[in-house]
Amino acid sequence: MATTVTPPWVPTADRLRTAVERLVAASRPRQIILFGSYARGDADDHSDIDLLVVEPAIDDRYEEMIRLNRALKGLVMPVDLLVVSEQEFEHRSATPGTIEYVARREGRVLYAG
Repeated sequence: MATTVTPPWVPTADRLRTAVERLVAASRPRQIILFGSYARGDADDHSDIDLLVVEPAIDDRYEEMIRLNRALKGLVMPVDLLVVSEQEFEHRSATPGTIEYVARREGRVLYAG
């Protein structure tokens, strides 16, 4: 009988929960939204986790993305992390073609604070 082993880089519910806990501790976001293939349910072993972190305000978005990616260090799974301010999310999520638009319509809110 063959045993199926999940490769260490494949996202699991526990790894995703750990990622959300770390992001919440590091940033106190308004929302964390899972979007992309995992939210749609069509992910495979080569898919990454797409997370949109919505914060009350951001001084430097790129520095914040770097800082939050560091909070995820040690999690052996591919994460594509995007960070936006609450104001930017509200504006851009109404604009078709933006990531925020897709995240609002197809995404799953993993955290709302």
